[in-house]
This record gives sequence, structure tokens and C-alpha cells, in this order.
Amino acid sequence: MTLVLLVAAWLAGVLLGLYIDADLLPLLLLLLAALPLGLLLRIVGRSAWPAVLVGIALLALLRVEATDTPPAPLVTRDGQVVTLRGRIVSDPEATARKAKFVLAVAAIDRGDGWQPLRSDRSGSLVYADPPASLVSTWEAPYFRYGDNLLLRGVLREPEPFGGFDYPAYLANQDIHGILWSRQAELVSREGGIRWRGWMFELRGRLAASLEDALPPSESALAEALLLGVRGRLPPEVVVDFRNTGTSHLLAISGLNVAILLVPAVAAAGWWLGRRRQIYLLLPLASIWFYALVSGLSVSVARAAIMGSVYLAALAVGRPRSVLPALALSAAVMAAIDPGALRQVSLQLSFTAVAGIALAMPLQARIREAVTRSSGVSGAWWQQWSRFLASWVLIALVVSAAATLATLPLVAFNFHQIPLFGIFATMLALPMLPFMLLGSLLAAVGGLIAPSLGQFFGWLAWPPLSYLLGLVSLTPETTVSGAWAGPPLVWAWYLLLAGVLILPGGVSYLKGLSSRLAVRSLGALQPSSVTLSLLGLFLILTVAAILLWVQVFSGPDGKLHVYFFDVGQGDSILIVTPTGRQVLVDGGPEAESATRALAGPLSPWDRSLDMVVLT
Repeated sequence: MTLVLLVAAWLAGVLLGLYIDADLLPLLLLLLAALPLGLLLRIVGRSAWPAVLVGIALLALLRVEATDTPPAPLVTRDGQVVTLRGRIVSDPEATARKAKFVLAVAAIDRGDGWQPLRSDRSGSLVYADPPASLVSTWEAPYFRYGDNLLLRGVLREPEPFGGFDYPAYLANQDIHGILWSRQAELVSREGGIRWRGWMFELRGRLAASLEDALPPSESALAEALLLGVRGRLPPEVVVDFRNTGTSHLLAISGLNVAILLVPAVAAAGWWLGRRRQIYLLLPLASIWFYALVSGLSVSVARAAIMGSVYLAALAVGRPRSVLPALALSAAVMAAIDPGALRQVSLQLSFTAVAGIALAMPLQARIREAVTRSSGVSGAWWQQWSRFLASWVLIALVVSAAATLATLPLVAFNFHQIPLFGIFATMLALPMLPFMLLGSLLAAVGGLIAPSLGQFFGWLAWPPLSYLLGLVSLTPETTVSGAWAGPPLVWAWYLLLAGVLILPGGVSYLKGLSSRLAVRSLGALQPSSVTLSLLGLFLILTVAAILLWVQVFSGPDGKLHVYFFDVGQGDSILIVTPTGRQVLVDGGPEAESATRALAGPLSPWDRSLDMVVLT
């Protein structure tokens, strides 16, 4: 708990610095006074911890005040036509007919000459039409990380939407304007950090491999889950995830890193042996390589830091806990960028992990009860029934803990609470490892050979389709969150912090967990007859589904003609009585055609026998 207390003092100082304006000289004097205060406490026989914690908080406050220099305003008049000069600092994405990227603005011309800006604090989100020279020589999205551009267009201020403070979200990333540009000039392609450009290039190749191995909707979901690329997700899918309270499943977080870390540690131990701790360097390199390829967003960097702390604890043989890793990652993120604590996504991620950490005693007691009950003599179905019951309970505990921990923040920031999000999360979490590992194999296999990627794509397709179907079928029922004000939010999280930090809090949770685990497992023991009938029912159901799917996926001897709305123009799919599939036109975008074909084409035959362009 020592590390947790130090981080709590640091975060308190950072939060205080974000909301007050203090002079540097008084802060330095108070910081210097903390040293004699600690010595005085030691002389009188008291603990010096109060002085240490106050000094840490003052140091954090000094860190915020020393670097809190507001950037020069980018937007002085909404809807103004401007010219920007700068460098692309993100991985560009193709959206409809434009390319989307973040531009670090080095200079701006509002019609009265060039005005230089500090590029690391003056960013613009750009939607640009690529020039003909790039369209004829490069594939979408045409632009690349590190490109130096000259852009002319309409500069607008970000606006809130749907109760979401979009301007604050972008400002936390040093983005202070949105440029819609129809005139883009490539100045040079020599900017940016070279190794980061290589990472983005590999990311693009992995995304293309997923697009070749999976149908459009499933490949878009795989790109979001594995690589953090969310630009190809259909709008209706994004709305479904948001309205059902399952958007957090799309964000790359600690769970993604944990799913990669577990097999990496096992493989390194098998290959190099566990006698020397050098084998831990391989999983350490793996998680940071994955973090770089997936874009190194705030959530990914936080998860990689937590994974690194876990490996360090494993190397020195210290007891491993989620809280020290979470605390250290919070301190590192706040030290690098104090303003990151204002990001709602960061707050939700940290509180969700803290809630799961609070519920860990209950999860441990459930596992212990299952181990004890499985060790006694009994039929195989009794042991499996106990294991199934524990799995259901643990999934429910994890979902409930994360939901309850983030409930005040969700209500306060979004003013509404999805009622069925906890149940959808509980049903989705067990499939997430299969989605990530299947998508990873399909992406890497596609780089080796397209047929290998398609083979692994078949393995990844069922869990990805399951998640899409689950989210689309979850009721979008919400309740108002207007009751959640700042006093309630602070009271809720101070209470959680007290349970974690104060003596006796964790012990009480362990005692309560033992009683709940025993009672819950005892209530969920099915009888032998019930389990046998359930197993027979599941086997027959799966067999019947596979049989009828195979029957209906074959040709039925009839002519089928499908007309699609693909924007500007028409698209027609003709399926002949013998099962031949002919596509007539595809619309202005290939993405719109493939998305439309995902419905009528059979999952067992996604090939086209002929394409006719009129």
C-alpha cells in the first residue's frame, strides 16, 4: 500500500493544480519546508509519512503549474477559411471520400500573413480531399504519417453532441480545431519519427490482411478490437455499442494486453526456461511492440505500463496485485501529461480496473470454493457443474464491479445509464480472448499467405459475429443520470479509496467474499438429470443448426435479384438458380458494396463468379 499512498498524494496534487492557479515561488517555499517538517516529526518520535505525502502533493502541483502554458488560439472565428502548414502526427484513416488525420500545425494564415504556432500544442483534426497526384500513385488513405502538408479549407470549432463534451475530449489531445479541406498539397515526406512510421505501416498491412480474411462487419470489428482502428466500423454498429453501454469493449485496454501477456510468458518460459528471469524480456518486448502497432493511445500505453509492472513484480518475486500496477501507471501518465486526468476515457478505465480489483477477493474465494468442491469424490458432471457455476459467477462479478465503479462517472458525463450493459458485458467477456487471438492469427497469417489468413479468419468469424449479434439484440433501455452531481461523484470514489487504503477494508471484503461464494456456489449446483438433459439439448441444437444452415445455404433452384442502396448509383446482385453469383456495379465506394453484400451472401460462399461494370 506504500506505492498506492504515494500515487494518491501525487494525483491529489495534479488534480489540485488543474483546478487552481498558484504561484511558483510559494509552492517552492512550501516544498522546501516539507523537509524540516519531516525531520521534526522523526525527532519527536512520530512518523514522517505526513510530510512525505504533503511534499509529493506539492511536487505534483509544482509540475502542473510549471508546464501549464495555454496554447495560442487556433480558431478565432468559426467557419473561417484558412491555410495551415504542418505535419501529420497520427495514422491517417480513410472515411468515405476523405482522409482523416491529426495535423500538428506549425503555422497558420488567416488572410493576413503566416503566424507561427507551437506545433506540439496546436493540433487540428483534418478531413482532407487527397490531391490527384496521390490518388494516382498511392492507395487509400493516400496520406502517411510524417507527411508535411499545405492545407486550405474551412476551420471550425468542435461542438458537443449527444451530451458528450467533444471539445474537451479533443483539447486533452491538444486538438483545438477541425479543418475541412478540399485543397491539399504534399510538401515532403521526410517528417516524423521513422520507427513510428514503420509501426503504422505494419498496422495498415495487418488491417488489410483482416479485410481479406473476414467479411466487412467482422473485419471492421476485428480491426477495432486488435489494432484500435475504428474508422471502418459501420455507423449503426457504433450506435449499438454506445446505446447498450458496451462501447468499452471496443477500446484496447488492459484485458487485451493480458490476453497477449499470458501466452507470451508461457511461451518464453518454455523456450528459454524459468531459472533465470531473462525470459521475461520476451513478453515485455511483446506487449510494447503490440502497444506501438496499435497506435500507442492513452489506454494502450496505460495497459502496457501495467503489464510491465506485473513483469517486474514477477522478476523480483514480490506479491503481485492489480493496485500497485494501476497506481504506478496512473502516476506515470499524470507525470507525462497532467491534463490526461481530465479525459473521461482515462477516468472510466481507471475506475473500472479499480472496481475489478475491489472484487478480486470475491473472485478468489469463488475459485477456492470450486477447487475444494472439485477435489471431493463425485461424478464428472458434478465437477463440471461447479466449474460452470464459478465461471458464471466470476463473469457476473467482473461485469458488476466494473459497472458499479464507473456508474457515477457515466451518469455525470453522459446523463444516462444503459440498464442492460452489465448483462451484455457478462455475455461478451468470455468470447473476447477468442476474438483477439483469432483476429491476431488471421492478420499475421494473411501476411504470410492469403489462404492461411482466410483459414484463421474462419476461426475468428464465429466469436466476432456473436458479439455483433449480441450488441444488436441487447435492448437499448436507459435511465436518466441527472441525479449524479460532483458531490456524489467525489463521495463515491472517496468511499472506494477508503475501502482500498484504510486498514481492515480489504479484510472485511475477504470475509464477505467467503460467505457470498459459498452460498452462491451452493445455490447453483444443478442435479444430474438436469445437467444430462441440458447437455443433450445443447448437442442436438448445435447439430440441428449446422444441418439446416447447410440445407438453406445451397441453391434452391430459383432466381434471386437484390437491389442495394450504395449512395450515388445502383448495385445489383444476381444469384442464378444454380447458385452462381453475379454483381452488377458496386457504387462509388468499394466499402459500400462489400457491406451491402454481407447480408445476402451465404457465410459458406462469399465469392463472386462475375462482376459487370456498366
